[in-house]
Amino acid sequence: MSSPSSRLNGGPSRARRRWQPLAVLVAAVLATAGGLASQPAEAAAASETLWGNQPPSATSSTETAAVTVGTKFRSSANGAVSAIRLYKGTSEALAITGALWDDSGRTLATVEFPRTRAVGWLEAPLASPATLTAGRQYVVSYRSTTGRYSYAYNALGGGKTITSGSLVALSGVYRYSSGFPSATHRNAAYFVDVRFTKSDGTPSIPPTPTNPPTSATPTPPAPPASNGSLSLPRVAWEGGSEYWRKFSNAQRWTDPSFFPIGIWYNQVDTNEQAAWDKAHGINTYAGLWEGTNFSLLERNDMYWLGGKMNSTFKDSSPNWPGVFMDDEVDGRFTAAEGRKLLQGIKDRYAGSGKFMFANYTQMVIGQDIPKSDQEAYVNLTDAVSMDQYWYTIPFCDWTPYRGTLYADPIPQKTCRTASSYGKAVNSLTIRDAADGKLQPRWMFLENFNGSSGAFHIGYLTPGQVKGAAMNSIINEARGLLWFNQSFSGSCRTSKALRDAQSQGSKFCAYPQMQAMGEVNNLVHSLARVLNTQSYQWTFGTGLDTMLKTHDGYAYIFAMTDGTTGSRTFTLPAGISGKSAEVIGENRTLNLTGTSFSDTFANEYTYHIYKIKL
Repeated sequence: MSSPSSRLNGGPSRARRRWQPLAVLVAAVLATAGGLASQPAEAAAASETLWGNQPPSATSSTETAAVTVGTKFRSSANGAVSAIRLYKGTSEALAITGALWDDSGRTLATVEFPRTRAVGWLEAPLASPATLTAGRQYVVSYRSTTGRYSYAYNALGGGKTITSGSLVALSGVYRYSSGFPSATHRNAAYFVDVRFTKSDGTPSIPPTPTNPPTSATPTPPAPPASNGSLSLPRVAWEGGSEYWRKFSNAQRWTDPSFFPIGIWYNQVDTNEQAAWDKAHGINTYAGLWEGTNFSLLERNDMYWLGGKMNSTFKDSSPNWPGVFMDDEVDGRFTAAEGRKLLQGIKDRYAGSGKFMFANYTQMVIGQDIPKSDQEAYVNLTDAVSMDQYWYTIPFCDWTPYRGTLYADPIPQKTCRTASSYGKAVNSLTIRDAADGKLQPRWMFLENFNGSSGAFHIGYLTPGQVKGAAMNSIINEARGLLWFNQSFSGSCRTSKALRDAQSQGSKFCAYPQMQAMGEVNNLVHSLARVLNTQSYQWTFGTGLDTMLKTHDGYAYIFAMTDGTTGSRTFTLPAGISGKSAEVIGENRTLNLTGTSFSDTFANEYTYHIYKIKL
């Protein structure tokens, strides 16, 4: 039988299984015949764990791909982790590396587990205890090079927590590529644990209610709580994750750890496909087959932006938070006709609890239509994006060159660089600010090729994929949407990310899909930082930067103006650290007084610095 996606494409499905879904569909209680692994000696009474030593009701995955699984947790008391624990449900001798992370994705400790065929709870002591701060979130994880992890559906997350002494397990997380795990799947628990000891004399903080009450009246936007701030003016913003509180269907988006990242037409028909998308940092779909069963999105904690495709779509579901009203109406209609079309859709969904979203062309930031019409278009929505695929369309080569006509002008010499994506976001912000208030501005960007087919310029490199996304973020993009098709050149596809799953590394755009996943997951790991209000500060010439603070640290997101070379950063008052951790690069820079220097090898190179306040 043809799959729905193959019927759309007019031919047989090319899909083939690469691996089992992250968690298979049938859950069973794991039989422990043959005995448990030798349990560690009972620790001192002061130590705590989340699950103890009893075997959980868990299933052992048949998946054999390398994967990292873990538990997001917090402690209500200061203390230290002395060991990492995990439940092993298979008699296979697995190669396992445990890790402890803070909520920014920084590695606090790692440990290798001895290979063993034993089944049961395994525990590996850390070389030295890792300190935890009361109230802060952490992740404990392990990476298995051959999968075979233990899991249980609907056991953790989605309002379900596990409390044991000072410890509270919040959700199960995973990641297929190496690095910080942050994706979730069907509220699964993966039974990764710590051995924790409270510090003597440190008071516990009261636990946060699992479901705090919310007011029926939307509260004014306010930055999430953050320890420490700078005496600098702030960048105007829409309110971060709190912005979504005014929409009843978008309440899950008010979580400061959430950042919307969507994909355009990547048909999803199975749990396996949804798990693949989530592993690549996708949490939102825009454009699906009309026969898609909405329960698939609900089961996999994915979100839909669009209309009601069929009767399975539930009007009040939190997995349908917004409506993608239409795409590029500014390029298809007169201004009056386009606004009338959008207003009619907006009126149809009035009172639905959903936000109204639209994507426009570059016409809303230039001089192709009157400025008043541009502003009217942009301010008709609750969230807005625009597309202009700088790397892969001929715009930068046109004569006369028109990039200097944008609200934030783009020099021709740096037109085909990552910096243009950020300037486009900034131009959209200028138009959005015309009514005196802001909404979330997203960037629509290509993950491989944005050409319509009339011309073929080339394909993005993996570095350019990541650079385009990061420069959009640096210029205050509050969400990303990935154009997922290629209509020119020798590598053509109508659903690039799905073809990467079905064809694997043989797919011509596979490296770009992996790069998209890497930058998406980096953004997710920093969501709590990104959902704070930025500061105004100029670090130096030739730089494009964003400055934020969170949990006692300053975060500097940095790229160049489209050029390359060494750059010097001058820090504002209030940053007292003597060194800068470069997130994700396993290196640290020493500061000289209030400055430091670093190199940007390519125009798309980015660095993220974390410095103590």
